[in-house]
Amino acid sequence: MISHGHARLEELQFWFSNLRCRHYRKLGSYEPMHMIAYSDASNFAAASFIVNCKNNVHRSIWSEIEQIQSSTFREIRAVHFGLRAYAKFLEGKSVKWLSDSQSCVHIIQAGSSKPELQREAMDIFQLCFDHNIGLRVDWIPRDLNQPADT
Repeated sequence: MISHGHARLEELQFWFSNLRCRHYRKLGSYEPMHMIAYSDASNFAAASFIVNCKNNVHRSIWSEIEQIQSSTFREIRAVHFGLRAYAKFLEGKSVKWLSDSQSCVHIIQAGSSKPELQREAMDIFQLCFDHNIGLRVDWIPRDLNQPADT
């Protein structure tokens, strides 16, 4: 397990390395969404669904270690795995990603004081950065998340 101090140092090194890069997006600027995606996680698996995409469903079965993590961790990881599965397809696009977990949405947008959740959020940020994916994560009620839930 990584100590809090080590995790903070790792994050500072990430920002130091990446703030000097030329790839950037203006904060607060409007970008039309090119793609819409949904994800959901259960105790044993996760799924993501991208609208208007061939081979648009991605499923993952959790490992024993992932199964014992918090539901918030699994929801964030479902977004991460879905993005990773579709990274080449989503490259250079703006994506509206829908989740029925308010905690997941908040942590991806603002970060977490819990190292394991912050690491997942940073991995999502890095993946989007590497593939020039504009990601906007929004909450939807559980009953509207049927594409991923099914």
